[in-house]
Amino acid sequence: AAEAKKKTAAKTKKKVADDKKTHVVTDFEDAKDYLAETYGVSRSKMKTKEDILAIAKEKGVELEGLE
Repeated sequence: AAEAKKKTAAKTKKKVADDKKTHVVTDFEDAKDYLAETYGVSRSKMKTKEDILAIAKEKGVELEGLE
């Protein structure tokens, strides 16, 4: 029974990883454009790098190419 639980947990973890989208951006302006156009996020809410990353995380998107 413990083995079956482990397999189910592994499947669940994998599904979460698959659901997360990765979007490649060149800079923070690009990231802002992407979030605004794709998710309708107001640009005025994205003032800092932290704001942008927090919103992306909230939307389940990983922004690649920042830092």
